[in-house]
Amino acid sequence: DEETGRQVLDYIARLQGEMGFALVMVTHNTNIAEMAHTVIRMNSGKMRETLTNEK
Repeated sequence: DEETGRQVLDYIARLQGEMGFALVMVTHNTNIAEMAHTVIRMNSGKMRETLTNEK
């Protein structure tokens, strides 16, 4: 469910912050993409837009 998915992603984000590893995630869910520092939007296999989220 959505709540469990959010908890898992929050846990991964916390580990990333503590351990400093890079994380690449592919999603169609804009709510998940908003958690990322950098979002690269693709269309037809090509990079179309790069966005940086402010935390």
